[in-house]
Amino acid sequence: MILQKRNIEVLLQIQTSGCIKGFLVIKVPKSRIYYVSLHSDFTLMERIFAKSTLREFWEVHPDSELYLKTWYITALNSDWKTPNDVKQSFAKGSILKDSRIVFNIKGNAYRLVTKFNFEKQWIFIRFIGTHFEYDQVDANTI
Repeated sequence: MILQKRNIEVLLQIQTSGCIKGFLVIKVPKSRIYYVSLHSDFTLMERIFAKSTLREFWEVHPDSELYLKTWYITALNSDWKTPNDVKQSFAKGSILKDSRIVFNIKGNAYRLVTKFNFEKQWIFIRFIGTHFEYDQVDANTI
């Protein structure tokens, strides 16, 4: 099945053999870059609150749009149970206390602070901003 989300193509293949298995491939347009995420069981992220926060940010910072869309689709199609699972997908992410994770966006030009509820498979966007703006907030409490 091929899904088209604006400029990012998502190719999803599912094979069944007792349990659902498959993989997700995300192709970055106008490049030869593919992101592959392997899943043994599909219990994907239920919700990301709120995509509108990301959209508002990339309207002001258009150079971040592709990176944030890639992060969003990767996160939504992931089966993360612990912060270490997230670290396997985003090695440069910083794990903070209280299930918070900071992601470097566009080579650390921007920072995305999230709070996870791994049990319900929810992600809450707590902050998105430039590196300078990030230095002005406390990522553990925002």
